Amino acid sequence: MLSKQIARGQWGVQSSNSGRSEWKSPYKKIRRANLRPSGPWPSLSALKHAAVIAVLFSLPIPWHEIAGHGLVGVLCGGRITRFELFGWQLFPKIKWAGTSEGLGVCDHTGIVSQWGVHLTDLAGSMSTFVVAVIAAYLLWRYRPRGVKFTALICLTVWALDLLTFTLPSFGLRRGIWIGTHYSEPYTAAVALGIPGPLFQVFVLAGFSAVVLLVALALAPSSKHVPRKHPNG
Repeated sequence: MLSKQIARGQWGVQSSNSGRSEWKSPYKKIRRANLRPSGPWPSLSALKHAAVIAVLFSLPIPWHEIAGHGLVGVLCGGRITRFELFGWQLFPKIKWAGTSEGLGVCDHTGIVSQWGVHLTDLAGSMSTFVVAVIAAYLLWRYRPRGVKFTALICLTVWALDLLTFTLPSFGLRRGIWIGTHYSEPYTAAVALGIPGPLFQVFVLAGFSAVVLLVALALAPSSKHVPRKHPNG
């Protein structure tokens, strides 16, 4: 009959079975423990989420100006003459310009039609709204977790750009109490022939749809709810 002897020492565990011995070092557990953050230091996962939030919350204005006004203005035949972000003029030359005209500016010249000018004005807030709608749908449809979830939640917040920029058409300021009285998307939509009240309804309904999709994505999924036995 085979005998098994286990000798426990100060630095590890030695076991013998049929003449074979193995030495189990406690340093493996120590090394694994050292990989886990302790004390006030944030975990790597938390830093990833924080980085995603910081980046995506700073991108709506650049996206509004570049993918919205900039791209559509060029497609309508215009040429960018001035581009500013967060107070810095980046084109035609780099310099501090201040924020008296807002946090983002994209001026064009050469757009041949007034229709193109108004479409360029409308494209700024609409570009961020489209991103928010797509993000809300993906969040509801696939219900991702981790960093993907954080990223999509941040992108749905971009819907506030169109909503807040439409508030002046209701007699409010863009920030309700502070901000501009000028509603760029509303003015552009009306100039394009869209009735003002219809555009306001579209904005409110669109923002509500984004909120609804996010709420449905955050709600518990029915497939995870345990079913009771009929005889239970």
